[in-house]
Order: sequence, then structure tokens, then C-alpha cells
Amino acid sequence: MDETALARFHAKTLADDTGECIVWTAGRRGGGRAGDGPGQGYGQFWLDGTNCAAHRVAYEHWIGPIPDGMVIDHLCRIRTCVNPFHLEVVTPRENWRRGEQLSAVTIRDGKCQRGHALTPDNLYLHDGRKRCRACNLEHAKERKRRARSAD
Repeated sequence: MDETALARFHAKTLADDTGECIVWTAGRRGGGRAGDGPGQGYGQFWLDGTNCAAHRVAYEHWIGPIPDGMVIDHLCRIRTCVNPFHLEVVTPRENWRRGEQLSAVTIRDGKCQRGHALTPDNLYLHDGRKRCRACNLEHAKERKRRARSAD
């Protein structure tokens, strides 16, 4: 990144109240999570004729290249942070595993989305994905109940 681009980059950042995160204050890609409003997603920076993710630009400039197929995880969990020391290169799967979306949280908690224990005797494989037997049984009972009430 040349000096002009670096100056533009710095002009779009601000230290947060804690002094830890460096927050992107310019344009952002729309909300990333359900419930996020517009502009709550990842910072965007125009570099070399391309709209780039600001956190990736920061990582590549101050730390180094991002290998193909890898993504950047925000260790601080703040999507607008561009502090290179808060960023780590990980696989997409690891980034998902560390995330706060419902599927990752339930897996970490050892329970399905409805609270059933994810134990070997309660799991089965369907279309290459692990499924909860207790949930499947509840769905089957509900389908039968609806079929009876429709008659």
C-alpha cells in the first residue's frame, strides 16, 4: 500500500474508548448478522481499483499475506476493528466454530438448537450432516398430529 493509500486508510479509523480496537469509521458492507442494521458489517476500503475488506487490507499491510482459502478472524469479536493484532488467519471452518451464530454456539454447548444433548446415541448421519434423533422424533410426532387433525 503506497503512502497516499495508507494516509487514506488511517483517516478512516479511530481508536475506541478502551484504546484496544481501531475502529473503521468509513463505509461498511451491510449488516452481517440478523438484527444488524445497515453499516454494521465489515469496513470497506477502495484500494488499487477494488473495493476491499478493510480488516484484510490491515492484516496484509502490517502482518503479511493471507493464504488462499483462509479467512481473517476478529479475536476481539468487533467486525469494524482493523487492529492487525486483533486479527488472525484461520480456516473458514475455524472462523465459523468461533462465531456467535446459533449453530456454532449450540455445537460448543453440546446441545442442539432445541436443547437436546449432542451425544453419540442421540446423533445420526443424514445427507452427510449430523442430525438430532430427539428433534427428528419430535418432528415426526408433529407431522402425524397435523395429518390426523387435517382428516
